[in-house]
Amino acid sequence: MPEIIRTLIDRRERPKPSVLPEELRIAYGGDLWFPPSGSQRPFVIGNFVSTVDGVVSFEIAGKSGGGDISGFDGSGRFIMGLLRASADAVMVGSGTLHQTAPGHLFVADHVCREAHDLYARYRHEVLKKTAPPLQVVVSGSGKVDLTRAIFQTPGIRTLIVSTQAGSGLLAASGAGLLISTEVRTVDGPFLRRLTFSNFCTLSLAYRCFYMKAALRCSASSWRTAASTNFSSP
Repeated sequence: MPEIIRTLIDRRERPKPSVLPEELRIAYGGDLWFPPSGSQRPFVIGNFVSTVDGVVSFEIAGKSGGGDISGFDGSGRFIMGLLRASADAVMVGSGTLHQTAPGHLFVADHVCREAHDLYARYRHEVLKKTAPPLQVVVSGSGKVDLTRAIFQTPGIRTLIVSTQAGSGLLAASGAGLLISTEVRTVDGPFLRRLTFSNFCTLSLAYRCFYMKAALRCSASSWRTAASTNFSSP
């Protein structure tokens, strides 16, 4: 397990009893919970890593992810895994998708494998979630590599959201043959940088717990949990 995380400040009244199991609560430096979301508007949280002076990406090929900002810090990976273990859906842009390894899945144990058993018990026994979070990929053009594990892994449901033209390209590429992958078309102009709340309101009937904007501090950087690049070419 990574170094114990120390919460700088959290003014919220803590729930009783605690939500996180003891081992996760100690490692996280406190409890983790989310307010209830209504059926018409999902509760959405954002997650990123930043340097003290606000840099969130070096924008250098092969070094544009959050890991390069945080120095691949173990505590950051642990928080990202914890958030994925909490989520009903994890949403990324196609830019983020193509920066990850082809075999990567946006699930808890793919980012922090050493906490696999703790995440699994928390998700199944506390949250009563039996399936992995829905994987949501946003792509305006539909230019995504359908051979990636996110589209090919049994038990992993994936939703691709695209424009009319992008959906046509995905259909021609064989997306319709993928058993656990669905393509959803967004009507009207496609915003290159969708906000989390507008995107979910317009196109998802799913409750999307994504990430927690809880500022953390380490010796080398300020961070929340990890980097998400929401460009969607």
